[in-house]
Parts: sequence; structure tokens; C-alpha cells
Amino acid sequence: MRKDDALRLCELHPESSEGLCRAMGGDKRVKIEARDGYEALPAYLPPPERRGLVLVDPPFEEGAAARKVDFDHMVRAARKSVRRWPQGTYIFWRPVKDAAAVEAFDGELATVLIEEGGIAPDKLLVADLQVRNIGEGPLTSAGVVIANPPFGVTEHLRVALPWLASVMDQTPEGLSSESGWRLEGPSEVET
Repeated sequence: MRKDDALRLCELHPESSEGLCRAMGGDKRVKIEARDGYEALPAYLPPPERRGLVLVDPPFEEGAAARKVDFDHMVRAARKSVRRWPQGTYIFWRPVKDAAAVEAFDGELATVLIEEGGIAPDKLLVADLQVRNIGEGPLTSAGVVIANPPFGVTEHLRVALPWLASVMDQTPEGLSSESGWRLEGPSEVET
């Protein structure tokens, strides 16, 4: 962070909130609230600085039903947020445990951002990283949907994702690699 930047963090779980306070609480530029970020978000938009980034990182508890609830919360948060601040940069993090569910979420989120938020389709970017075969158990793939990505992010991801996929590959020895990456945006599709 630059000296004039501000950081607002919301964490509903007490242990995680306390950990954030221990790690960052001494920095006067940082405000940490033990509250639901979805409820707090509208109050922070647009920021006084008129520039900024919103990271939506839900808890994504185990199970398909819980993930669906988190996907629904993110879509509602996007709907409220982009109406208040359409020029903001938004990053929506999501695990990839069910490719079809993620594809449906990405489509619904894009529709909300474009049709209700007025964000141009060429201002949406999807980046995913997979370290082994997708399935139940430990997280093997995750990614982000970025609205209004900062200049240069696409190029940086194009370099970083293949490297990360190679370095983090968890494919068992003797099997063909199941790691990979995806970067989708206007006129760019890589795997």
C-alpha cells in the first residue's frame, strides 16, 4: 500500500478477525471490522478516493449447497456494488470444485455486471489455476472473475499462470499432468 492508501477488511469469523487485527491492526491505514462483508460493502462504495479495488472472498464452506449459497451471495453483492460504483475494480474469488456450477456462476455474474452494472464485456477477465484433477476433497482449482481489471493485469497473468501451474502441479508421479490454467477475456483464451 502507498502511504495515502486505505484498506477496509471485514471478517465475520472471530478467530480470523482477531488474526487480521494481530497481523495488520497497527497500521493506521487499515480498518478491520468483525462483521459480514456483504452487509458492509454498500456503505464503503464509492470510496472517498474514487479509486480502489473490492475483493470478494467468501468462506465457501464444504458441500455443493453451501457453495451455491456463496455464489448467490456474490451475485447479489455484485448487483448492489456495481450500481453504486460501476468504475470500480472488483475481484470475485471462487473455488472450482464443480466446473458446471462455476460456469453457471460466471455466466450469471457476467450478466449482472454487464446488464445491470454497465460494465463493458471487454472489461471482464476470468483466471483459473488447477493443480490436479478437480474433485471432492482438498481444493485443487480456484480462480477469479475480475471486473475492470487494472492495466497490465492480463499480461502479468499470462506469464504467471503457466508458471504457477507447473510449479504447483500435484499430479501423482507417473501420471500425465492434470494441472492447468485458464485466462479468458476479450480476444484472449489460453489453456
